[in-house]
Amino acid sequence: MSCRKGEVAADLAVPTVPTPDPFLIATSLDTIKPDAKSRKFIRRYVTKGKKINRPKRQKRAVNSWFDAGELTPEGPPAVLCRGLATNILDPKMLQVLHDFVPIMVKVMYPVEQCVDLATENQHWHEDLAQDIAYAQSVSNIASVYFDIINSRNQEFQKLIHTGTSLGPLRAQLAAGTDVAVTDSTIFTVVALALRSEDLDATSTHMHGLQQMIRLRGGISALSTKRSLQIKCCRIDLALAMRTGAKPLLFTPPELTWKPYLADPATSPTAYPWHDLLDSPDIRLVYIYLDLGEFGRSLNLAHQTKRKIPPSLFQEVLISVQYRLHHLSYPSHDVQETLRLAMLAFSASLFLSAPHSPHTRPVLDCSKGLAAGFAESLLLLHVFERKTHDGRDPCLELDLCLAFLGRVMVSGLDLAEQQQQRSRLLDGKIISTARALGLTAWTEMRRVLKGFLWVDVIHDEPGRRLFDTASAGKLEEHCEA
Repeated sequence: MSCRKGEVAADLAVPTVPTPDPFLIATSLDTIKPDAKSRKFIRRYVTKGKKINRPKRQKRAVNSWFDAGELTPEGPPAVLCRGLATNILDPKMLQVLHDFVPIMVKVMYPVEQCVDLATENQHWHEDLAQDIAYAQSVSNIASVYFDIINSRNQEFQKLIHTGTSLGPLRAQLAAGTDVAVTDSTIFTVVALALRSEDLDATSTHMHGLQQMIRLRGGISALSTKRSLQIKCCRIDLALAMRTGAKPLLFTPPELTWKPYLADPATSPTAYPWHDLLDSPDIRLVYIYLDLGEFGRSLNLAHQTKRKIPPSLFQEVLISVQYRLHHLSYPSHDVQETLRLAMLAFSASLFLSAPHSPHTRPVLDCSKGLAAGFAESLLLLHVFERKTHDGRDPCLELDLCLAFLGRVMVSGLDLAEQQQQRSRLLDGKIISTARALGLTAWTEMRRVLKGFLWVDVIHDEPGRRLFDTASAGKLEEHCEA
C-alpha cells in the first residue's frame, strides 16, 4: 500500500509532549458558572476521547482488472444505503428489491462464508438509489422472477413480452446504428439471458449484450455499477463453458497475462508439473499462482472467521477464467488437462452449485466441463513419466487432478458414458493412493491441499468421496 510523502512525514514525526490541562475546581457560587475560557476547556474535556481509536478509512489497494489500472476500494462495510426514492417507488417495489438483492448476491458467492456479503448488498442498494430507472427495471425483473419461482406462469409472459419489445433495438444493433443504451436495458437483457430456456436464445442475448456494451465504450464503462458489470461477465463465462466457445467481452489483445494477485518474486518457484515439462507455458503458471494465492486467502479467511472484499473475489476469478478460456492446447497435451483442472476449480468457487434453485439448466456448465476434464484425465495414464529409478515424480499431481475431477462430477446426473468415466477415475484414485501409501483421509487431504483446494468448498465432498472409494476398495479385497 503506497503512502504520500506528507503522510510518511507525519507518521515519522517525533510527537511533542502535550502541556497539562488545568484542573477546574468550583469553590464558590461565583465559580459555579464558568467564564468563557473555562467553558472552552470543559468542552475540550468532553470531546477529548471521541476521536480516539476511530478506525481509519482504508485506502484503495488492489488495481481493478476490469478497468485497466483503476483502483478497487477495500474496507469495512458501511451502513446499507437507504436512499431509494420512496416517493417514486411504491412500497411493494421497495419490498421486492429488498428481497431480491440478497438472492442475487448469494448466487454470486458460493463461498459466502468467506466473503463480505454486507458490502455487496450495500453496493447494490447504492446503484439502485442513484438510478431510479435502473431500480424500476430491476424491480420489474425481480417481480417476474418471484412469480416464476412461485409457479405463477402467466407472469412469465411478461418476460417474453419484454424480450419482444427489445426487437427494434436488436434491429438497430444489427444494422450498426448508434443507439443510446441504458443500464436498465443492459440489465433487462442480462435477465433474459439468465431466464432463457433455450441455448440458442441465450447465445443471441449474449451477442446483443456484447454489442450494447461495445456501444457504451466497453465493459469498463459499466464501472459505476460494478455489480451489473460482474453479472455481464458471469453470463459470458458461463455460456462459454456451456458451449465451448470463446467468451465475448474480453479478447486476447485486451487481456493482461501477468499475475493479478500473486507476486512471482515471492511465490513458490516449483509448481506441481515442473517435472513434466521442460518449457511450460508461463501464462498457465501465472494463472496457477493466482489461484493458489487466492485459495490460501480463502482458507485463511475461513479459519480466522474473517471476510474478503467481494470486489477482490470477483476480479480474481473473472481474470483467471478469461485467461483460461483464451488458452488452448492439443487434447493430448498435459497442459490442456491442467487448464481444464483450473477451469473446474475456479468454476466451483465462481458459479453457483448445480443443485442451486437459482441456476438455470441452459447455463449449467458443470456437465460439459466435467466430461471434458474427465476424458482428459483418463488420457494422462498413457504418458511415460518414469525416472531412471522407476519412480513416477508426478503421482501426487495425478491424485490431485483425478480427485478434483471426481469431486466435480459427484452429485451430477450423468449419462452412462460419463458414469463409466467416473468409475475409471475411482480406480485411478484408489491405485494412486495405494502407490503413495495413503490410507487415511488426513493423509489424503494433506496431498490434495498441495495443489488447489478450498476447505469450505471441497472438504465435505472430498471426504465423502474418499469414504466411498475406501469402501469400494475393501469390498474388492473381500471378494478376492
